[in-house]
Amino acid sequence: MGLKLLDGKVVLVTGGSRGIGRAIALECARHGADVVVNYWAENDAQFGRRAAATQVVSDITLLGRRAIAIEGDVGEPGTGQKLVDVAVAAFGKVDVLAANAGICPFHAFLDIPAEIFKRTMEVNLHGAFYVTQAVARQMQRQGQGGAIVATSSISALVGGGDASALHADQSRGAFTDAILCGGAGALRDSLQLRDAGDDRDGSQ
Repeated sequence: MGLKLLDGKVVLVTGGSRGIGRAIALECARHGADVVVNYWAENDAQFGRRAAATQVVSDITLLGRRAIAIEGDVGEPGTGQKLVDVAVAAFGKVDVLAANAGICPFHAFLDIPAEIFKRTMEVNLHGAFYVTQAVARQMQRQGQGGAIVATSSISALVGGGDASALHADQSRGAFTDAILCGGAGALRDSLQLRDAGDDRDGSQ
């Protein structure tokens, strides 16, 4: 590859062991980035992919870049800071966040159990918020700006039968908009924020 857009950068990818997250992690490595791959082993196991995180780290290493895998449930408030702390300890900084982790349980609106709805919100919405907040604080400390990309779903825009919880939680663009509209003061001037719409594939 000739032009490498992320040469020397450190990228943190949540839900990075499978699906869209894995593709993001590998492409960032191809463009010269060192990659921090967040994953949730329980979720990978449900898809028969217990070794998914180890495999993506190995594949990134074969591309000539450094990578580490960090297990963590992004739905837990402390996970975002944990990911940042480990990333900084390993690579010294965080330049880019791909807030990609998400789950997609299928239930009709009238039938969805409360615990399924709650869990979907915790991972897909709250988790994206916690990780984005922790990374933005780190970027502010670094004083060099950075880029934050939030992956959402087409379900944010169109209906779809059994994806009631997914429709309800696709508000990742709302908190990036809040930063851009003044919620983070000077921070917004140095960060690039994007809401990248893609279908969820169960990666967490």
